[in-house]
Formats: sequence, structure tokens, C-alpha cells
Amino acid sequence: MNWLNESMTAAVNEVMSGRMSQRMASKVYGVPRCTLHTRVTGKTEIGAKPGHPTKLSFDQEKKLVDLDYASNRAELGIGFGKRPFLNYAHQFAEKHSVRFDKRVPSEHWWSGMKKRHPELRLRQPEGTASVRHRCMDPVKVAKYFHVMKQVLEEHSLKDSGSRIWNMDESGV
Repeated sequence: MNWLNESMTAAVNEVMSGRMSQRMASKVYGVPRCTLHTRVTGKTEIGAKPGHPTKLSFDQEKKLVDLDYASNRAELGIGFGKRPFLNYAHQFAEKHSVRFDKRVPSEHWWSGMKKRHPELRLRQPEGTASVRHRCMDPVKVAKYFHVMKQVLEEHSLKDSGSRIWNMDESGV
């Protein structure tokens, strides 16, 4: 594709308004005449990208990458590999009534996905990440702070933060 979408849009508008012929608009705006013809006749949408359409729309893919699987797992500190991502993409597609040919997305789809969404990065899971995630349970965190409050009150340290840092091993 050696032309800009803006040029194609302008050429289509000129032809549709009757100010130029397809041949003239093709020369003036530097767009292929055959491509201009398919856009003018409505066979191809204006702004459509070349190539076969993807199984999922760009917005659905963006949601898959940003809002769902990849970002959520990265925020939790849990890595993910290609196979689990492809399985999740399959489930996501089924939920949106989209079917991949062999149930799971193909290698070709995967390589296209990485090109369309360069922000998608695979991360190897860390051994401690899942333990850290489980320890961040709201009940456990609340219990921790409850115990911390009791210790501070027991040693009269609740309102004297500077004394906490100056304590020696005996607690004085």
C-alpha cells in the first residue's frame, strides 16, 4: 500500500461528487485506479486495510490485550505463555460468537496479532509471583494490619513514628 488513507478518501469524495472521473482522481491523488473503483462501487469500505479481515475486530483484539488477559496477568505479577494466551483467545472468541478454524487460533493468527499489537509481550511466570498474589488476599492483609495496630498500641508506639525507627533489639 503506497498511498495514504486520506488520499483515497479525498479521491473517493471527488469521484462520488462528480467533480472528477476515477482515472483523473487516481492520477491526482496517487492511488491505484482499481482500488479506487472498489471503494467507489462499495465493494470495499473506505478506510479498509489491505489483506484478509481478521477473525476478531481490532477493538476486540485490543480488549483481549489491554483489558483482559495480558494486562490483568501482568498487573498481578503472573506471567503467561503463548499457549495459555491462545487458549484464552479461543474462549474470548467463542464468547463473541467467533470461530477459529481449528478451535485454537493458528500460528498465522498469532504472528499477525503480535504485529498488530506490539505492546503484547510474553512473560515467564516467576516462582514467587503466585505466592505473592495469594498473600494479597484482602482478608489476610486486613489481619496483618490488625495485628500491626495491636503491636503499636501494646508498645505505645501508635503516635510516635520516630521511636519505631530508633528501637533496638530489646524493643526499647
